[in-house]
Amino acid sequence: MVFDPLSPIAPARVKALILPLGQVKRAHFETFVQRLYPENVVRLGDISPDRRPDRNMFSPLAFPAGMIVYDLTTSLPPISHLALAPFELYRAPLVILAIADGSELDHVSCKDKDGNETNGYDYQTHLQQIRDLDQELETIRDQYPKALVHQALLFDYHHQKESPELPDGLIPVPSVKGSTITTMKTIMCDLSSVLLAELTTMAKSLQGMAMIESPSVVLDGRQGPGYSWSNGDNGTISRRASQYGTPDTESRSTSSTPKVDRSQVRMSMPVRFGSQQGEHLRSASVSRPTTPSAGPHTPSDGTSSAMSPPSLSRSSSVADRIGEQSRDRISTQGFGSGSLSERSRNKGKGRISIAIGGLYLQAGRWQDAMKELVEGAYIAKTNNDHLWHAKALEGLVVAMIMLAWIGLDFQIPQLCYVVPEKSSTPTAGTAAEQHTPETINRLAALQNLSVLLPELLDRILSLYERASNFTGESLPQLPFSESAIRFSKLLSAVHLAGGRLDDGSLQLVVLGTPFFAKPNTRAPRLNIHPARSVIVTTLFRAFPSSAAAKELSLIDRTVILAGIASVLGFLGYDRKKAMVMRELVSILIPGLVSARIAGAAEMGIHPAAGLAALSHINGAAEMGIHPAAGLAALSHINGNTTGAGALDLGEGDVESGMDALLGLVGKTYGVVGFPSSPSDGTKNGAKTCDDSDEAVVARIMENTAARQFGGKSMKMNVLRACIGFSEALPDFQGVLRFSADLLRTAGTGIAPGPRTENASPMMSRDEQVRLSINISRTVDAAAKIGLRDIEAEYWDEFLVRGVDLEALPASRTPNPHRSSDLGGTAKAVQAGGKNPFIYNPFLKRPNAEAVERLLVCGESATFKVTLQNPYEFEIVIDRIRLEAKGGDFESTIQETVVGPYRTQILNVSGTPRAAGSFKIIGCIVKLRGCRERRFPIFLEPWSPLSDIKVKAFGLAVQRKREERPVSDSSLSKRPAIDPRLPKPSSLSLTAIAPQPIVVITSTSLSQAAAMVLEGERQTFSVTLKNLSTTTPVDLLLFSFQDSTQGPLQTALSKRDASPAELYEYELILSRKAALRYV
Repeated sequence: MVFDPLSPIAPARVKALILPLGQVKRAHFETFVQRLYPENVVRLGDISPDRRPDRNMFSPLAFPAGMIVYDLTTSLPPISHLALAPFELYRAPLVILAIADGSELDHVSCKDKDGNETNGYDYQTHLQQIRDLDQELETIRDQYPKALVHQALLFDYHHQKESPELPDGLIPVPSVKGSTITTMKTIMCDLSSVLLAELTTMAKSLQGMAMIESPSVVLDGRQGPGYSWSNGDNGTISRRASQYGTPDTESRSTSSTPKVDRSQVRMSMPVRFGSQQGEHLRSASVSRPTTPSAGPHTPSDGTSSAMSPPSLSRSSSVADRIGEQSRDRISTQGFGSGSLSERSRNKGKGRISIAIGGLYLQAGRWQDAMKELVEGAYIAKTNNDHLWHAKALEGLVVAMIMLAWIGLDFQIPQLCYVVPEKSSTPTAGTAAEQHTPETINRLAALQNLSVLLPELLDRILSLYERASNFTGESLPQLPFSESAIRFSKLLSAVHLAGGRLDDGSLQLVVLGTPFFAKPNTRAPRLNIHPARSVIVTTLFRAFPSSAAAKELSLIDRTVILAGIASVLGFLGYDRKKAMVMRELVSILIPGLVSARIAGAAEMGIHPAAGLAALSHINGAAEMGIHPAAGLAALSHINGNTTGAGALDLGEGDVESGMDALLGLVGKTYGVVGFPSSPSDGTKNGAKTCDDSDEAVVARIMENTAARQFGGKSMKMNVLRACIGFSEALPDFQGVLRFSADLLRTAGTGIAPGPRTENASPMMSRDEQVRLSINISRTVDAAAKIGLRDIEAEYWDEFLVRGVDLEALPASRTPNPHRSSDLGGTAKAVQAGGKNPFIYNPFLKRPNAEAVERLLVCGESATFKVTLQNPYEFEIVIDRIRLEAKGGDFESTIQETVVGPYRTQILNVSGTPRAAGSFKIIGCIVKLRGCRERRFPIFLEPWSPLSDIKVKAFGLAVQRKREERPVSDSSLSKRPAIDPRLPKPSSLSLTAIAPQPIVVITSTSLSQAAAMVLEGERQTFSVTLKNLSTTTPVDLLLFSFQDSTQGPLQTALSKRDASPAELYEYELILSRKAALRYV
């Protein structure tokens, strides 16, 4: 569970950075983080207030119904985000949570006094490990000096009697079995208590400033003056005195220590004046001297140059120069004879009030936040401070949303309306009176707010744009785009709720809880306001222009485009979403290629060494590109507010996420891909696909539906971009998948006849050959690094066009006989006498087809397999064998090469092993570079028929059609098989028991014929040999032909013969044979 950074209520959340501490296994760390996620919302009424009198500015007792919403993350925000503070304080992590594994304390081997390794519990070792954790926590405090809370959570810690006491900052967390329902909630409440106390110090430090600079653009890791608020001359205050000291002895406001180690300085501490200790800092800031204090200047310290580890800090020369300019500007203009004008002083006062309102917003005291924001907004509006005026209005919208979420009544300030009352600059009391008139009903307030939101949010964006006309007041593109996306998400929630701001839409906005019933975005929603066209207009204001895009890093551009695509998908604009996603892919490819080159060069690998250069992660980190940037953006694209974060990914999650991202792009453009069947699953850890006749026909029809809409050239261009993106990662499976999809999309998807359809693909021969070579090289490169199961899906379902049985030799052809023949001549004559008919036309004739397809068990038969290749490159078949159903059949394995654009016949042998009937239903084929799979037999030509009645077009063609109720009569008229579907065929065979093979070795006749006179008996001998070693010969059936049968057959064929003559001829043939054997 990771929280949406582009949520509409993001300014009301407190960012908490979670870091590992000590020896923690990855699986344990993820488990501990998952225990924290459900408790990210803390009610102020459950928090114990701080007992120190100087830490009660944000006391939870003032508003027990409020909530602190934590944004728990495991990744540090980039410098471009941190530089926006204090204009947007919610971007900086105010809480640092270090997670340690208590079970590791008892499983670390150590050496005793004699040097022997021992395991188990040892007091000194246990104490040393706790001290090491405390020291690492101190290191984290030095790395993140501007965070307000630094706490370590020791999970699965079992406290024993002899265990040492844990130092301050380490909180023990029992295991899941030893925890109760309120364990984690209590811990989060304790952390929130410390946070609220420390927010007082940050608020006082802001109140002590004369002016808060507006944010500026951050380029090349340098921070503008808008970030110098926390790097100023803040004195030297001990961190421990703030969080763990007692109010009597270690209160910050009464500390008089002249010099303290600079590593213990936190920049959120207020400015300390030696001559004005104990006084309120707002009054102290007015009367402080113009000369900077003599204390050490913290901007020159390496430990407090940025809210990030030292590797992300800016250069010292730039920091010193910006810091000196900031101090000179404040010192010369803020006090003394060269003081600021009244207008500038009021502007600074208004900005401070807005910043304090932002802190109240994060602290869960939303009513107080509205008071401060209204006061600051009036001042900013009066002094034409458009940037901060817009920020105050944005904070007011968030505060009203949060108040409505918890079910409280609220009043929309008059300032939010289009024509506010004209008056002079109001005082705090006047602003409060205008803010809190007579309270109205909550439902009425929600209705008024839902009607006001479109105009108010548009006015906020217009104020942001108007501020760019003033020097130094232009809002960077990143916060402007994110604000537009947040506003669009808020308006989308109202739109999908039917134009109402109700409990369902509030749950979606605040917590990301989806609607109970999915809204229907396919039908027109003309009577719902705000309309989708208005939301899209607001949303596309976030799209960075070519000039503004230069200010953004690759990560920021990725997040912005992903957020835009997410809202478009939320509204049902799939085509616009696909356009934005295509732009997202196009900007990621150059960055990934550059990162890959940098990583390969660092590892000593040539960048052109192929896809085996998997060291792109190092280069990506150097260039500011996180390797999981695509997957982090995927959660926003899919409209999911609980997507995957960058550091919450397991092994292989990056590849699977990018595969889903690119697959979504291709599906929206109508790419002819390899659809997965619902019955597909995993077997023995490997993915299995359903290749039955029904599944293959369903895939063919789904691909046919995809070919019916969209431009083929556009689809192919999208697939080429996906291939380039996968090569830049590199993602082997993605390269294979999209290369096969490109060949499948370029093809026609038909089974051509001999002289009918043209099946040539719409792609040049050179590109087809290049794709084929690329697939083979990718598979070889993956195999070299140990990836054996990465293969492509073959791109033509009509590979097997026929299977036929080749005729057996005459000596091995089994001949069927009638039962009368098998009974002998005497029995035949006896049986013939019982039959009154000489010729019976109703007798069943022997099945010629069964005779031709009769096999003998144990004897090999040859089958002719017809293969087609409609592409302009040859395909290599590593192995092919026949697949039988209904009997025991063994097929040999053959290999072959099918030439370009041709139909080719291959002979494959097979042997039946058991008697019975069976069918040849297809072939199991392994093509080089492709997955071994089953191909059905498509004997007849097939091409899709155009629908006479078009009921869907575009993306609706790919959706499953809803079944409508039909009558019994229509069901009876419906054909059993749809004639538009391709029909898989099969070859029926019958295997008989093993038969002996008998040959004539010798005979006593001098020739093959014998002359016998009438009444003569002649004896001759024939020597036979059984070639079979297992089957004996138990029946011999002799047949002969005499010289009288030929003339009789000729006489029967004469048409001028009388019926009496025909009867005599038939009688002689049937009963008066001229020759018999006895």
